[in-house]
Amino acid sequence: MSSAADEADIIDRIYEAAAFGDLWPTVMEEVSEAVDAHAACMLVRTADAWTGLAPSPSIDEAVRAYAETDIPLRTSTTARLIGANRPGFVTDEDLFSPEEYQADPYIAEWAMPQGLYHGAASAIHVPTGDFAVVQIHRRLGAPPFDPDTVALLDALRPHLARSAALAARWRLERLRVAVEAMDLLGLPAAVLNASGRVLLANSLLENRKDLVTWRPGDRLALHQKAGNDLLQQAVSELADASAAARHRHPPVPERWAGRRPPDTPARGCPRPVWRRPGAPDHHRAGRAGLAKRRHPSGPVRPHGRRGAGGGRRIGRPND
Repeated sequence: MSSAADEADIIDRIYEAAAFGDLWPTVMEEVSEAVDAHAACMLVRTADAWTGLAPSPSIDEAVRAYAETDIPLRTSTTARLIGANRPGFVTDEDLFSPEEYQADPYIAEWAMPQGLYHGAASAIHVPTGDFAVVQIHRRLGAPPFDPDTVALLDALRPHLARSAALAARWRLERLRVAVEAMDLLGLPAAVLNASGRVLLANSLLENRKDLVTWRPGDRLALHQKAGNDLLQQAVSELADASAAARHRHPPVPERWAGRRPPDTPARGCPRPVWRRPGAPDHHRAGRAGLAKRRHPSGPVRPHGRRGAGGGRRIGRPND
């Protein structure tokens, strides 16, 4: 990265992407250029399926084609990244021997044919239960990521994490506003996740005991048979789509279930700034080429039982 001003521009765009999701590909491109890489990609996982994909424009078609293959089922890259459980970026040299890396299907069958090789990646957890993986690649023949470059990526990582948290929170907030708008129009409304669990419901729906029955697990059923059949069909189609996504991209390891990852802010705690063990503490001491900037984004808190305007906030997005 050539200057602190350049980094400040990237950080600004990282936060802009929280509100305007179509900026993420540009952000990925700028992050990759800042560390002399060719391309980067962010993948987002919600509940039990990979639901978002934001590659650099230069590899957009190749990444989307990759997502439709069976390579994600056979590669060990994501499992090793998650298994490392590191609150920072790790490189291929941290996770693989040279022989293992060259033999992995992700590298042998996809990355190398695309002219890509050495990589750095990080798993970023969001308090809503979502998480994102940021993967960066250099061209075939370029040197691996050195510790100074990884330290620079680690300095950007807290901003990526906060932006992802804001994006998840704002996504749910937009849904809440839509549900409340239905309330103003006199229409009962709710938001369900892919498993049929109710995330949000307005007061009109909550109070219509003649219309719905609330079931265990924050689920609902309509009294009218035809309407309930349509509802159950829609939920079933969502479940099928989620299952298809799980088939293409295997689930995270079981040891993550029910455990707070190390980089997830606890409720009411200050925002952490993470760095690699042994790396300079850029946020305390500062370093040439690294901008010191603060952005007022607090931790995303779990949703309460009641929403604004009397509506219900029942589940969390990943339930």
